[in-house]
Amino acid sequence: MKPSARRRVEREFTALIERDGDHCSLCRQPLKHNAKTYGGITRAGETALTSDCCASQLKETVISGVYMDRPLGAFPFSENASGSRTLSPSEADEAVSRLQGYVAEVDRLGADIANRGGVAQHKTIVNFENSPWKEDDRAWFEVNPGRSHRLRKLYAGEDITLVPQGQSVMTPPPFHENQVLIRQVQPGQRVRQLFCRSLSTPIPDVDAVLHAIFDIVAERREGVISAKEVAALAGRYGSPAANSGRTPN
Repeated sequence: MKPSARRRVEREFTALIERDGDHCSLCRQPLKHNAKTYGGITRAGETALTSDCCASQLKETVISGVYMDRPLGAFPFSENASGSRTLSPSEADEAVSRLQGYVAEVDRLGADIANRGGVAQHKTIVNFENSPWKEDDRAWFEVNPGRSHRLRKLYAGEDITLVPQGQSVMTPPPFHENQVLIRQVQPGQRVRQLFCRSLSTPIPDVDAVLHAIFDIVAERREGVISAKEVAALAGRYGSPAANSGRTPN
């Protein structure tokens, strides 16, 4: 393919991804997470994005990559040893295979953290990037080694990291505030959940109480949490505060 034609296909391919990068542009099937993708031209001369489902319909492949339905941050390797942007077919295949292996390993790590953190029913995004809230939680659990749970205020911009991509954060009703529940699975591995807190009811900073609230939110994800159910569950976790009735509603 001539360089000018290749540049045209790359421009059209970029526009195609921005317009509808979640589906095969030939059969319209949703792309699968960690599946190899191909960008090129069909025998009819149309630019297309596809996966293994319709790769055979491409006359020429110009771009190959991996589809991901969740952010993974920066990747711990470069495109190739020389640092050039254009790869040979064999280099491209090797780079894609390495990327798929890395994505699979991150997915396994996320699934393990989610399972041990009690949120296995939800898609877990592993966050490797530094942030003010990540540093705050790390420092807090270091100072409080006997704790596994924490409730704190949101940092600016943190709320959008706690809901699935494309979803908006719920505006809290009057006298409520969105806060964050944190469960530390082990040092360096934590799970966060968005929690709409009633400001009219004090919540004791007791691990068993926050443990109970975390479990209820993880299981239900919506609705009102009563003081009675938190007290009952926290009591099973051995909280004196739960038995005193100082629990949220």
